[in-house]
Order: sequence, then C-alpha cells, then structure tokens
Amino acid sequence: MAALFFELPEIVDSSHFSFSPALLCEWHERLFGDLFPHDAGRLRWRREEEWEHVYFGGNLGTRRSRRIKEYRGTDPRRLPKRLREICDEFNSERGKLINVSPDPVTIDDAAHPAARLYVKLLRAHPWIDGNLRVSYVALQAALISLDLPPVVFSDLEQHDDLIGRAFRGQNEPYRPLARHIAASGGH
Repeated sequence: MAALFFELPEIVDSSHFSFSPALLCEWHERLFGDLFPHDAGRLRWRREEEWEHVYFGGNLGTRRSRRIKEYRGTDPRRLPKRLREICDEFNSERGKLINVSPDPVTIDDAAHPAARLYVKLLRAHPWIDGNLRVSYVALQAALISLDLPPVVFSDLEQHDDLIGRAFRGQNEPYRPLARHIAASGGH
C-alpha cells in the first residue's frame, strides 16, 4: 500500500487523469494479489453459482449511544454500473472545480467530491475484501488530484461516526466528513 501511495502524485498528475472501475480494480489487484490471488482485482459477481453479496456494519447514533447497523453492499449485478456512476460523478465534479469554476473554491468545497467518492465506494462495497483500504487509496488520489494534501484519520471512532452519518444520507451527509478532511489534511 505504501508503494502505491508514493506513486499517487505521479498517477494523478496527468491532465487526463480520471477515476474508472478498471483503475480501482487495478489498485485492488496490486494491494491484494499476493493475499488472495483469485479474488484480487475482481468485482463481486457470481461464484460457484452463488451471487456474492456482502454485509458490513456502520455506526449509528453518537459516541454515547452508538449502535451498529448492518448494511448490504450494492447488488453484484449492479456493481459495474454503480462503480461507473461513482467514478463519473467524481470526474465531473473534479472537472468543474479545476477547469470551470471562476469563483475561488474553498477547501471544504474541494474536499466534498473526494468525501462523496470515498463514502460511495465504501457503501457500494465492490470487492469481497479490502474495500476500506482501496477506498482510502482512492480518497488520497482524489485529494491530490484536487491539489489538496492527503489526510490521515487519527481518530478512528470519529472517522467511523462521519462515515455512518454519510451512510444515513441526511442533511448534507458528506459535508461533515469533507470539513474534517479539509481540517485534517496534511496531518
């Protein structure tokens, strides 16, 4: 994973850089090829006549009243299309921010599409394993592509709370995470 982080500035430096399902699967392959070679880089689909559905937990409530809710990843039959939508949405927003916007863009506004990309990848859960790690690499690449510093989440409880809030999708769900990313970038 460290080697991939070192390469990210060069990868996203191109004016033609864009996210794609193929790029994300390539990163998954690089990170997990040695650990699980049959599944690395492969989206969940159908294996041994069974659809590969995944379930994962997400935080609800606050630190004092935390509960875990079980979420189901995107249906494997819809994954290729959903992943394409997530990538296209980020690429479009990035294009507007770096090429079109005549007004100064705040750091929070620039971090917002990166936060959405990160959360939507986590929520889709495209792979059998390694979703958080690949999504974290994608978040760092998104930030660098927007001329923002990488972020380190030093408080994992707070990270999980912000992700849980975004999963619920109420009241500008990605803004708190975007603000946190903007405030934490570079530390």
